[in-house]
Amino acid sequence: MKEHVMKFPWIVIAALMGASGVALGAIGAHVVAGDDTAQKYQNLAVNYQMFHIAALVAVSYILSSNGRGRTFANISGILITAGVILFSGSLYYLGWTGESLGFNLTPAGGMCLIFGWLFLAIGGFQNWRHKSSN
Repeated sequence: MKEHVMKFPWIVIAALMGASGVALGAIGAHVVAGDDTAQKYQNLAVNYQMFHIAALVAVSYILSSNGRGRTFANISGILITAGVILFSGSLYYLGWTGESLGFNLTPAGGMCLIFGWLFLAIGGFQNWRHKSSN
């Protein structure tokens, strides 16, 4: 059975996430210079943003294949993008301003990231299983 999933350009989102991660990291390093706590939040935000690019590249790979698992991969891309925005975004804000947004955005973003990886695992497994059975 063939899946009908819109092939969203996750590779473009990954590239934009990389470019903005470098820019926000550079800007933030100047904004929080000398404040160890703010620098800790800044570094954590950049690290999480940057290493989730790999997940979006994997999403792009699954979506470009003719196998199965594309629906789960697409959902993974959505969750990971939302997770980075919520998790890293709230930490950038906290590091740069010293104020929490107070809406539990950081843990909500973390949950999105966890579920994004799980959906990617399911999509990758389905893709692998489909390709290995052909």
